Amino acid sequence: MKKLMIILIALSLGVGLAACKSKNETKGVSGEAVKRTPYSQSLPSTTPDKKEPKEQEKSSVATEKPKPQMVVNKYHPIFFIYSKNNESKQTAHMLGGSKDGKWYKVTDFNKKGKYTKDQDFFRGEVKDNYVEVDLVNGGETFNLYGAVGRLTQVQGGKPKFMISPASGEEDLSFDLDLIKKEDLVIGVNGEWNAYPRVPKFLNGNERITVDLDGDGKDEILSIHKSKPAVEEKRDTGLGQVDITFTVEQNSKKILIQKVAVDGIYVSTFKVMTLDLSGDGKMEVVTMEAGHNTTVSVYALEDGKTQRVLDYYEGD
Repeated sequence: MKKLMIILIALSLGVGLAACKSKNETKGVSGEAVKRTPYSQSLPSTTPDKKEPKEQEKSSVATEKPKPQMVVNKYHPIFFIYSKNNESKQTAHMLGGSKDGKWYKVTDFNKKGKYTKDQDFFRGEVKDNYVEVDLVNGGETFNLYGAVGRLTQVQGGKPKFMISPASGEEDLSFDLDLIKKEDLVIGVNGEWNAYPRVPKFLNGNERITVDLDGDGKDEILSIHKSKPAVEEKRDTGLGQVDITFTVEQNSKKILIQKVAVDGIYVSTFKVMTLDLSGDGKMEVVTMEAGHNTTVSVYALEDGKTQRVLDYYEGD
């Protein structure tokens, strides 16, 4: 009897559980039990989709601002700066330019406007001698290069013109704010990299190796100095040192220039190598500075050097 009672209780419990389960399940097409979704869960959500703040939307589609385009003159003007003192302004003196494989000097261009003559120079009237000239219009973009590579980018000013009363040489220039204290800086108006290959300075900068023509083989630039004279010079008070500057290409030594360093008229001699015309070949730039200043640009072609641009100021 007890066993019968236990069986009846177990059967009643099983029926109750099955009834509860049937409330939450129904039969699918295949006859498998499918769980029902409560009514409250089947309603579409009334909560609006979350949107990101407008600032974030803008930032997700924001693009980097394009760099300002270079203002390029078809003659690709070139200037130099030589800083002697800690002045607040620097004067950029034009060396010339290049176009379609040809070099152009300052003397190749007509200058329209007021310019400083000898008598004006001695009166100190050199402020408003602005001119119009095709070589440099004002507003061109220049990449500045020092001995170790590119320094920065600047915008050129309105050119001024004068004829030196001492040397009779033409001087086309404009003023720049002081960028960086460097002995010699070259400015190039062109979109190419004027420093395509890095020179190596050896033996106290008296020996420079660099691939000038881009053929994969280094040329050797050498500065040979004579011993200072023992006796003092009457006009300078110093012994003179003679410099012979050469370039060696394919085991052939080629003379570039000879310089007499007397400590007064010339006390400094500097060398740079740059691609000033955009043809992939590097020119050699030399500067002799002292009481006088001479800057020269040499091109190496067919085993010969040619002086293609220059500047001189002095007696």
